[in-house]
Amino acid sequence: MEYTQILKRAYEIARDYRALWLFGFLLALTSGAGSSAGSGNNGIRFDARDFRRGPDFDFRGFPDFRFDAPSMEAIWSLAIVLICFIVLLTVAAGIARYVAENAIVRMVNDYEESGVKISARQGLKLGWSRTALRLFLIDLLVGLAFALAVILLLLLAAAPLLAFLTDVVALRVAGGVMAAGLGILFGFILVVAGILLAQVMNLVRRACILEDLGVMDALRRGFALARGRPGDVLIMALILFGIAIGYMLLMLPVFVLILIVAGVLSGLPALLVGGLFSLFSQGTLPWIAAGVVGIPLFFLVMILSGGFLGGLLATFDSSAWTLLYRELLALEKGGKNTLHGHLPAADVSVEA
Repeated sequence: MEYTQILKRAYEIARDYRALWLFGFLLALTSGAGSSAGSGNNGIRFDARDFRRGPDFDFRGFPDFRFDAPSMEAIWSLAIVLICFIVLLTVAAGIARYVAENAIVRMVNDYEESGVKISARQGLKLGWSRTALRLFLIDLLVGLAFALAVILLLLLAAAPLLAFLTDVVALRVAGGVMAAGLGILFGFILVVAGILLAQVMNLVRRACILEDLGVMDALRRGFALARGRPGDVLIMALILFGIAIGYMLLMLPVFVLILIVAGVLSGLPALLVGGLFSLFSQGTLPWIAAGVVGIPLFFLVMILSGGFLGGLLATFDSSAWTLLYRELLALEKGGKNTLHGHLPAADVSVEA
């Protein structure tokens, strides 16, 4: 396997085929690691009565200002609206992800077939197809199977805890130790299995996209290719992982620069708005107005900039896996070096 040629060609494609950047950007935004944030009062006490006029507050220009706690109906309405927004955003992100993945794989493969670059609009037409739905169904099926495996292993690891139903101290201690040991062992197994499964899924998705296979056929095809050349798949995965780490380290100064630029671009409008509000109001209102303007602008700049940088890496990574898939098919057919060549036909049944 010519890993160097594959990586070099993937770099050239990611650098020169700019229509791919849009779909790489979408992949970076929609398939990256999720983020979570904790919540708490952080020692700050909130009381709606504190916002009523009192001797310690000076709300000039708002002589009749009152703040009452919202009703339960308002809280439920806000919660429903927020849930609907999150659901719609999740659905839109999922559609964008699978359309982008379908488009970027097809565009790279077609470019290797014909040497012709197409526009982002034409790529969008390629991505918007039944294949995108099949990609979703593949992820759903594999995700449910993996979740079921996790639940079964957790139940198996927790089984020794049944010893706590007895009055024998030795059994309780032995059960706790055994449960902890099984939990660590099964956790390690699940992490390794998840990493390996993620690499195989790169082949499964390309089997679905490039060979127009259905859900089950794509799964069988992808796993068959991985079983036939496990070393090549693992080595490519390790190389791409190392490149991703190196890319992130290389982009650290750029990220710091983006952070500064985002602070300036969001801070100046925030200061302007806060200054305008301070002309007719004192207290916290100017700060709130400045935050309403500045915080969304800051995150918008960070998201767009980070998405662009991550999109370049996603474009390179997807291109490398597509080229590897073409090489695996060529080796399966007895050929070699499909770079700038043609994709061999595969003798597999196509599911409508």
